[in-house]
Parts: sequence; structure tokens; C-alpha cells
Amino acid sequence: MPALPVITGAVKVSFIWTATGTPLAVTTLGFTTTVTDLTAFATIVEGAVTAGMWAHTTTGYSINSVHYFAYDGVTPTLIRPVTGTQWAGSAAPGDVVVAPAVLVSLRTVARGPWARGRMYLPFPAESSVSNGSLGGALVTSMQAVWNTFRTTTNGQAATMAVITLATNAGPPPRSPVARPVTSLTVEAPLATLRRRQDRLL
Repeated sequence: MPALPVITGAVKVSFIWTATGTPLAVTTLGFTTTVTDLTAFATIVEGAVTAGMWAHTTTGYSINSVHYFAYDGVTPTLIRPVTGTQWAGSAAPGDVVVAPAVLVSLRTVARGPWARGRMYLPFPAESSVSNGSLGGALVTSMQAVWNTFRTTTNGQAATMAVITLATNAGPPPRSPVARPVTSLTVEAPLATLRRRQDRLL
């Protein structure tokens, strides 16, 4: 298997979701940063996380660790346990819509599918969903908190990004690249993960 490409300043951040300690799902984000110390970078990301980012998720599901992978070819993955109410779902207890997730669409200044990204926020509570869509009030509130997360991290040299690893996607030059996210949208219809071989997010 070939080595992953080196993309200067690019970092993959993985939120590991659990219920009663059992890993169940992963939410992946991309970033670019000028912060060279991975622990310092992790402090920026973790400091920007708020409970409202998971307002759709029922209680009992939470993030118990965050994995940081730098695309520099040398730094080992940093794994940090996390605790606190800002890492846990807060929707009404009850049944969970297991298969689909809340979709957050990511946009960059470039055009084309290789320049767009998506995040999946798992375990929406049935109380958060109606007819396969996230409730309107939740869409509005989660949009606001995710915008705040993006602007907060951006202001501390940790810019959300869409990371493309493939060299056969999009117009030339076809090099692995991390493109800064210029806007994000919390979508109302729930979505399921579609596997893609030509990009990370």
C-alpha cells in the first residue's frame, strides 16, 4: 500500500462516538493550520466545541476521544480522551434513528465535487426528526453553532478544510490538496454515508 501524500499543514480530526464506552461511529473533519505542535492544535479544536453541535443526538451517545492525524509523513496520530457535557448528545432520551445522520455540507472557493466536503453527525434522536428531516428549529440552532465553531477555529489558525488525497480528481494540477472551507450548511434531510474513493471528506 503506498504511503499517504504529504500535505503541508493539513490535519484530519476524527471524533469517536460511543454509547456506554463502545465505539460506534466517527465524525471526520479536515483542517489546515500553521500550528506545528499537534497538542496545541488539539487544544484549539477542543476549546471550540460546544454542546449545541450535537443538539440532535439523544442522551447516552457521546464523543469519548478525538484522533488527530497530521499529513506531514512523520508525526504519529495523537489520541486525546475527552469528557464533559460539550461532547455529549442532549436531545430527549428515547429511540435513535440509527442508519442516517445529520449532514453538514462544506464548500470551498473551488468548483466541482472534489472541492466540496461533508460531515456526518450520527445518532439523531427520534424527537429531533420528522419525516426523515431534522426539525426546523434544530437546523437553525445547529447552523449557528457550527458557524461559530468554524469562525472560532479559523481565528486561531485552525481553518476547516476539504482534504483531497487523490491525484485523478478535478482539473489540473491534480495534486493532493487541502482547500479552506468558506461556508458550511446544516442540511435538514437526513443522509447516509456514500463511500468515495477520490477524497477524504
